[in-house]
Amino acid sequence: MSDLSKIRYNYKYMARDLKNKNFTEGMTLVEVLVAVGIFAVIMGAVAMFQVNVFSYNRQVSGSYTTVQDAQGILKTMTKELRMASQGANGAYAIQTAADDTIIFFADLAGDGVKKRVKYLFSPTNAVVYRGVTTPSGTPSKRIRSCRPAGPCRTPR
Repeated sequence: MSDLSKIRYNYKYMARDLKNKNFTEGMTLVEVLVAVGIFAVIMGAVAMFQVNVFSYNRQVSGSYTTVQDAQGILKTMTKELRMASQGANGAYAIQTAADDTIIFFADLAGDGVKKRVKYLFSPTNAVVYRGVTTPSGTPSKRIRSCRPAGPCRTPR
């Protein structure tokens, strides 16, 4: 028997078997709907999990940024506090130290002029304000200037 006749022979019997076969081995419409429903529930749960992951990621990233900002402010404050020295008018190096305020004298620019530095923490908006007062004239009068330790506003 040649290859072509084998193919015809197999096709002939396959076609006969398909005509006589009773197709009861598939899935019913109800089974398909149940499978689609289960798939939809699983996909919904995965989607909600993914939304939560992105939300927590955003929160952690924001917290990390806040911590980095606080570290930068504290690094500057520490450096300036280590430079604290007696004021030009003979005042103590630290004039005031309270829960939310610290005032001290320091030579920030290294020019021999002792400036009055004030850090103020505002708990209402969680901002640290920094004010620098430079002495001028004789006797020394103080001129206010402001440089940010966060958002900058001249302290009162």
